[in-house]
Amino acid sequence: QALKTHSRLKYTLDRIGVEPFKAELAKRCGFALEPAQDYAFTSRKDHYGWKQNVEGDWYYTVFVENGRVLDDPKLALKTALLTIAKTGKANFRFTGNQNVIIADVKPADKDAIDSILKEFKLDKHTDEAGVLRKNAMACVALPTCPLALAEGQRYLPKLISLIEPIITKYQLDAEDIILRMTGCPNGCGRPYAAEIGFVGTAPGRYNLHIGGDNEGTRLNKIFKESLDESSILNELDGLFASFKNEKKKGETFSDFSMRKNWV
Repeated sequence: QALKTHSRLKYTLDRIGVEPFKAELAKRCGFALEPAQDYAFTSRKDHYGWKQNVEGDWYYTVFVENGRVLDDPKLALKTALLTIAKTGKANFRFTGNQNVIIADVKPADKDAIDSILKEFKLDKHTDEAGVLRKNAMACVALPTCPLALAEGQRYLPKLISLIEPIITKYQLDAEDIILRMTGCPNGCGRPYAAEIGFVGTAPGRYNLHIGGDNEGTRLNKIFKESLDESSILNELDGLFASFKNEKKKGETFSDFSMRKNWV
């Protein structure tokens, strides 16, 4: 803390090393850290709807398209969450996929919260959203971000609505395809870690990236550059047609893309 520009933990680790840091931490805490354990990412999806934790409390994950909590003619999401907040019977958590978890609901309060979800049709909204839409995410982009070269969260819902009929045409509605969009190459919407990524390059133009794995551990690569909306749909139509006809059992779209050497 003496040098504010280097007051973050990463600088301390860089300065003294990992082992001296662990020794000092054990000295101050009174216990030593356990050895690091192997791990593997198997999914990055949210678990929608009601789930119960090990302590017996309930939580409900609401689908929030692109993380925008607001009221519109189709869904009074903001008012619904405010109504739940006023009950004092739940807390809120935000997921890495831009959704909202209504958390820490006691069993005795679950029915009351559920009635609010039904009153504002949040349960129907969450249940009826398609797999691709639930797996899609975009950055803020225009008009909020000064770095944006193209639209992001305002445009992606429309694009998803145009892609979904193509998905349905090839009977791929149940495929767990991760899609991301960002309004500029900075990648705040994490397009480079998606199976299908759109990176804005100019108004109405996007680079199309494919090949990132479903778990988010493999980066994708550029497939086509500076595509407009019609070109995006044409390219995806061809990709999905090949995927439908040639994929192996259990093969994801991203792994299929790599096997076909598309990128």
